[in-house]
Amino acid sequence: DIIHENCVMRLRYNITAGELNDGGFDPAINASMNAEKNGRKTQIDIATQYGLEIDNERGYKFKQDPVVHIFDTSDVDVEIKLELNINTNQYGRTFEDRSHVFAVRERPADIPADAVIRNLNVRGKR
Repeated sequence: DIIHENCVMRLRYNITAGELNDGGFDPAINASMNAEKNGRKTQIDIATQYGLEIDNERGYKFKQDPVVHIFDTSDVDVEIKLELNINTNQYGRTFEDRSHVFAVRERPADIPADAVIRNLNVRGKR
């Protein structure tokens, strides 16, 4: 019964990382498992899933914002480095926010009250 041209709905949800065996649901996976803490090896094995050693020289380790060598260039004089934006406190989950703006309009007089109206319009960037 509320008619308005500028309605806003904001949705927030979590998605989890497929790199982790349990899908990222384990709350124990956090910054306490960082590779750089106390000189110990990483407590999470993601590297071997991609054919690398856990303690590899290319930088693929579970740690805060690692700098990785994206290509194996050990046989040439070229280094291509990439800093990954990883927050180990939040690893395994990503918060997604989506805002939607829409209008609620009066039912047109020529459409019966018991008829279903479906909105098939899409606007915006996607």
